[in-house]
Parts: sequence; C-alpha cells; structure tokens
Amino acid sequence: MSNLMVWREVKDKFKLDVIDPCNLQTRKLRSPLTDFNYHDFYVVGSCNGLLCLSESVHQTPVYVCNPSLGEYLTLPIGERRLSDVFDGYFYGTGFGYDPTESDVYKVVRLYYTSPEYLLDMAFDKAEICTVGRGGSSSSWRVIDGSYDRPRINPVSHILLDGRLYWMAWRREYPRRMLFNGMVSFGIREEEFRAVPCPSALVCGSKREDKVNLASLRGCLTVVDSSSENWIDIWLMKDPKIGESWVKEYTIHLTLPQRHLSQKIEPLMIMKNGDILFCTGRGLATYDPRNGHFLVSLVETTTPLVAVPYVENLNSLKEACNDGERMG
Repeated sequence: MSNLMVWREVKDKFKLDVIDPCNLQTRKLRSPLTDFNYHDFYVVGSCNGLLCLSESVHQTPVYVCNPSLGEYLTLPIGERRLSDVFDGYFYGTGFGYDPTESDVYKVVRLYYTSPEYLLDMAFDKAEICTVGRGGSSSSWRVIDGSYDRPRINPVSHILLDGRLYWMAWRREYPRRMLFNGMVSFGIREEEFRAVPCPSALVCGSKREDKVNLASLRGCLTVVDSSSENWIDIWLMKDPKIGESWVKEYTIHLTLPQRHLSQKIEPLMIMKNGDILFCTGRGLATYDPRNGHFLVSLVETTTPLVAVPYVENLNSLKEACNDGERMG
C-alpha cells in the first residue's frame, strides 16, 4: 500500500508531509514548495513521486518538483501568451507518465483561441512539454492530429494506466454546467478520446461541483455527491467496454459537519477493506461492513489535499538541459 502526500497552508506557505495510512506516522518533506506562497500556485497533479505546479490565476504550468530530493524544474514559457482572452487563454492542464516509460513525464495544457470557444468553455488547441529521457523540457509543442473539442473541468483530472482523464460538461445557459461524461488523453499515443459516463448516473443532470473523478482498485471511478447526505461511487471494470460501470458503494455521510464543507474524495481501499477519504479538512476511513466513519488524527482548519505517494529518488537534473532552470 502506498503512502500519502499531504499538503496544506501554514502561514501562507506550503506544508508537505508523507503519511503512512496504516499507522498515521508522519514525516516532513524537504520540499522547495515550502518557500513558495501557497496562494500563488495550484498543484496540477502528482505522479510517480513528482508534483506539477501552475500559477493560480490562469493555471499555466510553471514547475515540476521532486519533493523527495528537494528539487524543482522551471518549465519554459510557451509561444502562446496570456495577453488577452482572444489571443489564447489556457483552459486546462494535466501531468502524467506512461508506466511503460516511467522516466518520461508530460505536462499538457489546453487552451482556446477564439471567442466561440470562450463562450462554449471548450478547448481548440493543446500543447505538450516533455520532461525526462529523450524529451525536451526546454520547449512546448503543439499536438498533431485532429480531435474533438469537449468542454472539460480544467482542475479535476486523474492519471490512470498512462491516460489522463478530465470530467466533461455541457453548458446550460446562462451559467450552469452539467456533467456529460469524460475525456481522456493517452500520454504515449498523444490522442484524445471520449469516455462515457455511467448510464444510470443520468448524465446531463448533475452539477459540475457534485461529481468527481478518482481511482479505486485500479479502476476509473466516478464519485457522485449530488445528494446532501449520501455519495455514490461508480467503478469502470473494463475500460475497453463502454458500459462496464458498476455502482460499488452508496455511503451515508455521517461525518462531523466541519468535514462536509469541502469535497470528499476517496483515496484508496485499505488492506482491511476500509475506504480512506480526504475530506478537505482531514483524513477519514469508512468501514463498508458497518457503515461507520472514523476521523483520523490528521485534521486541519485550512484546506488539505492528499494524494497517493511513492518516493522518487531520480534527480530532475538528468531531465534538464539547462541547469539554470533547476532549483
């Protein structure tokens, strides 16, 4: 079972810890993030022990960090700048790797370039920066080929088996966005695909802030929290079969009210069958046998984010051709 990387805000700075979910033993990470202002950056994603950060206003990726070694790589500035919304506006980001090439990482950024895409909340361009063996971390390149231009949630995505997944939406004017499936991107193939949502979930009727993506038992997972007191958890058993979704859990939320003010995200299924959740204010385990939650000792008054974490002792210096961009 993997550990957890947990970050939170302490006096406007990042505080990173590694937690063993079995015994809650905690150790601090000597991360360069501790010198960054918490409110200036957003964590795009984590994979294989690395973190990707974007600046918080436009979510433009700026750093790849290795917290285990205290290193960070500054990403290049792309050709497309944020002068105004009609000259290119970044709409979504992703960070991942293919398990068959574990020392090659790719940062993906999606943006739209005309008013019609701005109105529809859809991207029409995509670029990649490759970090690692055989890649050029000094530049961005446009992805070749044609693909659909879906509306996606730019900040909610996961990495699973070499593919990035974003939630997709359709707009219900004037401002409401409704869940309408998923979009995936293959890290190695560099191509987009549409992914159907569970048909029983009644796609097109769920608000964007009430549906999340996760990974449980190695399966793509959809978490529906549209009910005030319950959450439903769906697992895709076979990604090769469109309708292989199974509702594995319906969970009554009996957590204290302070843990219900943020998104509740399942992190992993533990060896004893309990589900470990991040509540945004701490960690909690759920026992599906008796339906009880147990709030762990990890609690905070500021927002908390947790992801599965595996230590990575490979230096980012090997992935950087320009030593001046290393920190």
